Amino acid sequence: MTTVPRLNSTFRYHTALNADRTRRDRAERLFDRQPGRTVATAATATAAESDARLADERRRRDLARLIGMWPHDLVDQSVPKRRRIIEKLRLALLAERRRATRRDWSYDLARHAALARAYKDELAALEAELAPGAMRPTRR
Repeated sequence: MTTVPRLNSTFRYHTALNADRTRRDRAERLFDRQPGRTVATAATATAAESDARLADERRRRDLARLIGMWPHDLVDQSVPKRRRIIEKLRLALLAERRRATRRDWSYDLARHAALARAYKDELAALEAELAPGAMRPTRR
């Protein structure tokens, strides 16, 4: 008589998890949504509002990782706070460039690209927020 091997609990857990993930992806395709994207909770929220909220959450997450600021510090988007963020990004970008030119072992090309992208985005957001006649932030 042969016995059927019992599956351990970890295998059952991951199988159930994958089945649940597959069901969710199928449902998202049925409703014409992108897989893995969060759904807006308010029924009145438009796609543009939810996209803006997602972009803001992504901005806070990325900046917190890049320049070491707490995400709740990045909620305030006033001009002085934005200038402080831009200054921190500029200094981090300078340090990353220095690592690149010295061929340091800790240089990370992905971090360098993310810093440059974040710096350009924050600078563009600040310029859009400032009045047309206002002074531009100085670059040293």
